[in-house]
Amino acid sequence: MAISTGFAFSCRPHFPLSQSMRKVFMSCSAAIEAIEEIDSGNEPAEWKRFNSKELGISSSMIARPTRVVLNGLKSKGFEVYLVGGCVRDLLLKRTPKDFDIITTAELKEVRRTFSHCEIVGRRFPICHVHVDDEVVEVSSFHTSGIRPVRNLGLSFEKPVDCDEKDHFRWRNCLRRDFTINGLMFDPYSKLIYDYMGGVDDIRKAKVCILSLMRCNC
Repeated sequence: MAISTGFAFSCRPHFPLSQSMRKVFMSCSAAIEAIEEIDSGNEPAEWKRFNSKELGISSSMIARPTRVVLNGLKSKGFEVYLVGGCVRDLLLKRTPKDFDIITTAELKEVRRTFSHCEIVGRRFPICHVHVDDEVVEVSSFHTSGIRPVRNLGLSFEKPVDCDEKDHFRWRNCLRRDFTINGLMFDPYSKLIYDYMGGVDDIRKAKVCILSLMRCNC
């Protein structure tokens, strides 16, 4: 099913949003009060899912070139997500400067899907898909790199009885720089996945660094 090009997502409110959190998301002027670094004494964040409609996100907030790429990959049977800063901006009711997509397709499969597409980058390759004079960046779960950073002795244990898709997404989130950049949005299921506590950090107007060494998750 393609994403609507002009209508808001429709869904049932499976994940109600608290009033206090709603006030934060409705404010676009929330200031960043502190930058904190997760240390070894912190407990792993609780895995959460949020309904995008309850958070006030509609398909009209996603740029048309991005919707074209999402629909193209989804029509081929691949999983697709918006990830990182664009999800944060959507939650804060800001217009994202750009939209980053991550998919279960390999980069060569992305390139075959679109006529104007090339693979760029050697160490961390991604696809540039050209739509309407815009460039949409697409990364793959299969090739997304892990940046080696200093070890803080963090322990992010896999929750018991999690399904494979959750574990797949969680492993990718471990490679992000900030907790708020670990948010993933599936516009087809209307769910935002939060494995690193990013939504709570937005609510508290904080930026928390997620520092991990290269791992074999």
